[in-house]
Amino acid sequence: MNYDIAVIGAGPGGYTAAIRASQLGKKVVLIEKDEIGGTCLNHGCIPTKTINYSTRLYSKLKKADQFGISAWNISIDLGRIVDRKNRIVSQLRKGLDYLFKENKIDSIRSEAKLNGPHQIIAKDQTIEAPKIILATGSSIPQNPPFPIDEKKVFSSNGILNLRTIPKTLAIIGAGAIGVELASIFNELGSNVTLYEMLPRILPGEDSEISDALSKLFIKRGIEIKTSESLKNPDQYEAVLVCTGRTLNVEGFKEIGIKLENGKVAVNEKMQTNIPSIYAVGDIAGKYMFAHTASREGIVAAENSAGKKAKIDYCAVPRCIYSDPGVASVGLTEEQAKEMFGSIIVGRFPFSASSKSLIEDEREGFIKIITCKAGKVLGLHILGAHATELIGEATLAIQNELKVEDIINTIHAHPTVYESIYEAAENVLKQAISIINKD
Repeated sequence: MNYDIAVIGAGPGGYTAAIRASQLGKKVVLIEKDEIGGTCLNHGCIPTKTINYSTRLYSKLKKADQFGISAWNISIDLGRIVDRKNRIVSQLRKGLDYLFKENKIDSIRSEAKLNGPHQIIAKDQTIEAPKIILATGSSIPQNPPFPIDEKKVFSSNGILNLRTIPKTLAIIGAGAIGVELASIFNELGSNVTLYEMLPRILPGEDSEISDALSKLFIKRGIEIKTSESLKNPDQYEAVLVCTGRTLNVEGFKEIGIKLENGKVAVNEKMQTNIPSIYAVGDIAGKYMFAHTASREGIVAAENSAGKKAKIDYCAVPRCIYSDPGVASVGLTEEQAKEMFGSIIVGRFPFSASSKSLIEDEREGFIKIITCKAGKVLGLHILGAHATELIGEATLAIQNELKVEDIINTIHAHPTVYESIYEAAENVLKQAISIINKD
């Protein structure tokens, strides 16, 4: 079977690449051994955020009296939440199937083996294509600290199908996944203990944000053990392993694809050392995010189709769906000081936001980091709606805007997002709603 472009892996990087290549008039085949949608749709972004929405709503309803609403006998049913999650995932999978059909993309459900720079073996068929895009993603860790049985010791995949709430839960790893699931099970009523080998949770984020979230977690009853590993899993009813993922690069070296630190080495065109083969997503990207994988897929597809596209990682939003949420883009304060020396930091607490008070979401703050010339270097948010608010900051950094550009843009009132404006004003010590201190 002959195609112009063959894509292996139907996660966000792969399916986006396939659709974009089809839009450019290419004959495309998309090969996936598991469910379409990849980790994001089936075991990651969508399932966790669906469950998260239910637990946040539950938490809000328990405080209904604060809003003048009488509500009694509020309870939560994790089984029904999981059923709803499964329905949403199924609906989105059907949506992808529809898109593949409408874009005339041939979809093959099979293992795929590279057999050279232009050839793939799948379902006992030989597929020939001048260009191949690899989007094989990642899997749960192959060497976890404790054997994963999905009964007592869970992976981040298996925990999403749990239908009963464990009384005690240990989570190993306090990166984005561990922190999100700690929030979910804390709101469900589990006694959660979060273990992290490094000195703080969310070690890749701005330390001020990380420390503030840690204090809020402790206030909510989450026990945090940093610089420590779990020694005895038997003391907990359930254990969740969130210690990174294993890249699916098996067989790549054998055909000559270069790997660097376990990842596929690519250039700014997402092209490997074999000119006909591109790689996107977890196996090759700088970030293991669905949104970066999608962008990489577009870049790879356009270059495979003869266009000239380059990946740009200067403004990648990082979103963590904990409660409260965390979102950031650009440099942390530590990175900015190292690169620029003298910087300016502006902050605005949600406790001073009228809309946040209306919603009773007053925890957290916005932090803007600029250089002396006023260029926005980084923006970090801890609080409700953080993952929605980060869009303005991403646009600002992508377009190299200065703090004055944010200030000179009229922001609607009352809104939560006007807090970004106030934080920008605080950089210049002229915020209206707080006392501007040096």
